Amino acid sequence: MSSRTIDIAVGRAVAASDAHGRRIRVLWARLRLVPAIWRERRALARLTDDELLDVGLTRQQALVESRRRLLDLPAVRVGGID
Repeated sequence: MSSRTIDIAVGRAVAASDAHGRRIRVLWARLRLVPAIWRERRALARLTDDELLDVGLTRQQALVESRRRLLDLPAVRVGGID
């Protein structure tokens, strides 16, 4: 095996390792958002109709948002993570 072949193999291994590390960091960043979003959705579900009107939401919109899956994170919150 030539030195050039070894350099290429090592470069690929490092690139794969970097990509794996990035995926781990992105996953970790998303998981750190989950508790806050869960609390926000629970609070949203408990708002009165007057409070929902103050924030510009209908009861139906609030229920839809509060019933989203736990890992269904809003794009605006995770936009900078990817």
